[in-house]
Amino acid sequence: MNEKIFSIALFFGAMTVFLGFVCSIPWRKKRILNRAGKLLFSLPSESASKTVAIFFVSAIIIALVPFQRFQPFAQAILCFAAIFGSRFATNQAISLKRCGIYENALIYSGEILWISDIYSLPTISYENQKETVGVDKTQLEMILKSGRKISLAFSDEKTRATALDSILSVRPDLKS
Repeated sequence: MNEKIFSIALFFGAMTVFLGFVCSIPWRKKRILNRAGKLLFSLPSESASKTVAIFFVSAIIIALVPFQRFQPFAQAILCFAAIFGSRFATNQAISLKRCGIYENALIYSGEILWISDIYSLPTISYENQKETVGVDKTQLEMILKSGRKISLAFSDEKTRATALDSILSVRPDLKS
């Protein structure tokens, strides 16, 4: 009987977190876009169907947990996986049709990077030198102040160059 109570409590807890993520999307989107500032350069967004599918699968996993005869540990793992999936989908939903370089942020494929958190753009210091070979000019590498390294992939060199110019117009100190 204790396992059934655990299953039901886990279901309600996971569903509460899931609904919290879903319900917070409009508020978080508005808050992030207000903080991001003016759009400088728009980037292509991903399809909404992937985000909806992740939300749907996450909800199904959470809903099925109380009806399955898994051990409590397995039930918890399934619920946590569904919660992580819904967290990922929430970030994707926030950036849908909003991807771009803003005055204070870079929103791209579910990632929200604050321009002030960029420590350096390492490839721009050597990519145009004659002796440098093999640099993919459709990618832009960034190192954040936290030490995290991020690579952004663009469809072509022109889009990357425009995106880079937009970032450098806000943070000219990154040129060196």
